[in-house]
Amino acid sequence: MKKIAITGSIACGKTTLLNELTKHGFPVFNCDSIIAELYKNPEVLEKVKKVFPLCFEHYIFNKKKLLGLLIQEPSFFRKLEGILYPYLDTEMMIFEEKARRKNKKIIFFEVPLLFEKRMEKFYDQIIVVNSTKRQRQKNFIKRGGNIKVFQVLNSMQWSDIKKVSIAKKYGFLLFSLTSIKMLPRNITVLLNEIKECTLI
Repeated sequence: MKKIAITGSIACGKTTLLNELTKHGFPVFNCDSIIAELYKNPEVLEKVKKVFPLCFEHYIFNKKKLLGLLIQEPSFFRKLEGILYPYLDTEMMIFEEKARRKNKKIIFFEVPLLFEKRMEKFYDQIIVVNSTKRQRQKNFIKRGGNIKVFQVLNSMQWSDIKKVSIAKKYGFLLFSLTSIKMLPRNITVLLNEIKECTLI
């Protein structure tokens, strides 16, 4: 079974690619979806409450307040990662084991901070989704985000130029989401490249 990581800067099109791969029948691990579920886990919320008590009103978790705190003090992201990442790692192992039992040949993982966390060695192949900062900002706002949040999150990641440079240097696959109209064709090209790289 081949493990393929999908990475890229915020709002570059990773989710769009993941959704298309799901339509093609591939098992896909979507970090955003898993984290959304973790915020419903009482055990996780209890840990979040101990570190970020101001994000709870009458015992109800307020995600917008948490985001506000993170924007005011970006170092809090590390504390939040310390709470969520162990659970995320467990979910990834469960996902991988289920795919293995089903004899899946290829599985995909969304790993937004793959390069920043030095996680390249854990995957058989890496896909770097790239886009311009202007387009990513536009995508982020279209999803309901705002400029300030985008700037903070974007500042925590390596630049698009650096990620593309690494991809070219080490032979990772590059995927550009140029337009939704071209997506089916681009996906076909990408899947053919994956097959060649993984020799399936």
